[in-house]
Amino acid sequence: MKRMVLFSGGVDSTALLLQELESGSDVLVVHLILKTETNRWQLEMVACARVIAELHARGYDFEYMDVTVDATAMGGGRDSWYYIQTAANIARNREDIIAVAVGFIDDEAEAIAFPQTINNTELFRGCKGTSCAELTYPLAGKTKKELIAKMGNLFECTFSCRVPVGIEPCGQCNTCKAIKEAL
Repeated sequence: MKRMVLFSGGVDSTALLLQELESGSDVLVVHLILKTETNRWQLEMVACARVIAELHARGYDFEYMDVTVDATAMGGGRDSWYYIQTAANIARNREDIIAVAVGFIDDEAEAIAFPQTINNTELFRGCKGTSCAELTYPLAGKTKKELIAKMGNLFECTFSCRVPVGIEPCGQCNTCKAIKEAL
């Protein structure tokens, strides 16, 4: 049975993926290519490719899939909702998914608010397996500093900025500030 890891190529999801692989879990990595008005999705695709290549070079084996969603056509919204909805759609159609691991950490406001808005039973209703996938938050209680330290050189493969300027991190969004503070 597999644990699905929602993967963006950022610090949190990369640390989560590494943690799951190190624990010996059988993992399905799902990269949601969330097309928005900015070029962030393209930069995340590059980061994902770098992280995946590095993990394969380290000898990790896992199933990988990407799913493209055009958020501009849907009027935008919170990234997390697209990720969780995509995960639910995949879990409902696969018998081998027992858990969906999300890389939220406590120092992010979304980590506090988002789990309370999800009705896991409703979202994952109609799963093919004997029971529906469990939504989990394995990084809860950890800091960006802890995640970056655990990743080592894998950190250099990631991209986490919410509003990049060209191909560079903006340095001003909450994510950029959190990473700068962690370093």
